[in-house]
Amino acid sequence: DDGKTDATELSMISEMKAQMSRMQNDMDSRLSQIDELQNKCQSMRNEMDGKRSRLSRVDELENRCSRLERSMKVLVQDQKWEYSVRPVPYSYWVERGYDEDEIDALEDVLAGFEKQTCKLRRGEERGEITLGNDDLRNDESETVLPHGELLLPHWQEFTNALQLYHQSDTGRPFDFEVFSICNIQLSPFVLDTLTQALKMIRFERFVLARNDFVNARKGVNFAIEFMQNHPGLSDFSCSDNPIDSMEDMNHLLGAINSHPSLKKIYLENCCGESVTGHSILCSLLTSDIRIKRIFLPSNNIRTMGSTHLSDFLAGNPPLEYLELRNNHLDDNDAAVIAEALQGNTNLCHIDLEENNITDVGSNALKSAIFPDSSGMNSNVANANHTCYIHGLENDINNFDLRKVLNIERKIYFLMSSRNRQGTNVLHLDLEFGGDSLKLAPKVLECVHRCWRSNYVKISHVVVNPLSIMYEVLQSWKMPNLFENC
Repeated sequence: DDGKTDATELSMISEMKAQMSRMQNDMDSRLSQIDELQNKCQSMRNEMDGKRSRLSRVDELENRCSRLERSMKVLVQDQKWEYSVRPVPYSYWVERGYDEDEIDALEDVLAGFEKQTCKLRRGEERGEITLGNDDLRNDESETVLPHGELLLPHWQEFTNALQLYHQSDTGRPFDFEVFSICNIQLSPFVLDTLTQALKMIRFERFVLARNDFVNARKGVNFAIEFMQNHPGLSDFSCSDNPIDSMEDMNHLLGAINSHPSLKKIYLENCCGESVTGHSILCSLLTSDIRIKRIFLPSNNIRTMGSTHLSDFLAGNPPLEYLELRNNHLDDNDAAVIAEALQGNTNLCHIDLEENNITDVGSNALKSAIFPDSSGMNSNVANANHTCYIHGLENDINNFDLRKVLNIERKIYFLMSSRNRQGTNVLHLDLEFGGDSLKLAPKVLECVHRCWRSNYVKISHVVVNPLSIMYEVLQSWKMPNLFENC
């Protein structure tokens, strides 16, 4: 019986080995098929990438052909060109209720149309294309040039000049630094015409301000299309163009966040009735942010207890400049921002002026950059030395200086404060123990260097370096320092 059992077991083992061999062969075959499929997929991907590249090239050629076709039509019509648009009659403005100063401002804008058009026609090199008054600090800039039939010939001449603009090979990644339209009402027809005319001209910056869009959604789409047609754009600015629809705002923010090269965003007073400023802030402050400078003044930003901003800053993102002037941030926001700044080394400037921040919030922010109870070896070393907080009186961080220079300034300010009580050496002994005496040369060198370099003379809180040096030399046993030399 035992012999039969052994034979049976051997037979089963042999069968299992054969089955495992068949399974291994099957797996090898399937792995080979998988490899073959992966190779085919990769080949298809390469083919698709090639087709996309060709399609992109075709689209570019179609745009160029379309542009050339429009340019040819303009050339045929204007073989002997001159700016022949008739001036808008003075009575036209009077009948619409404008006073003398406003009319002068509007006529200046129209004169700018002619000047800009003639420069483009003559091919004169220029750093920017600006229509309207871009000095928003000027009271006259509040006058917006309204859309009207009499203004369409000016737009036609201008867009024709854009069509004929010849891109010169200057080696720069853009043809003009700026395209700016300020204090001019833009109708859907004008926006469509501009979109076509601007497609093939490369700009570095794009500015829209006080445009009183006839159709707000068309205005948003114009801005989005401009960004999509200009992948090399680095700077987008939109001021005093309130957007009432959150859907439209989300589309705009989506275009900003997905743009491959934008580094600076300026959105001022862009929140309409159904758009919240905090939602704009949260949309821009993303984990994969590429933008270096964000300006969001006058957007009614209220965090309502949300810590999205402080959490973002605490993660030390690559953002270098954040302006939140004239919003509704409060002391609680200031406290969490201050805490976040202690671990942030990339942000160089944050503007919190004209918010609802009292002395309580200001003191919290000051403690992030220079705690009142600063010890040279602990609190000063761990404070933020890179971020200038605009809106704080006597902010000790100077964004024009390197981190190490800001640290030296703080040491000088701290020693100035202690000098008034004659306690510099006492504090250094407490903070550094028996090694404090070895610090004497470095302390004196720091005091001398800060004063000589004018890093601290602008402040009324510092004392003359001779006073500090005298205290140190008097209180420390200097001969002991050199007894072994």
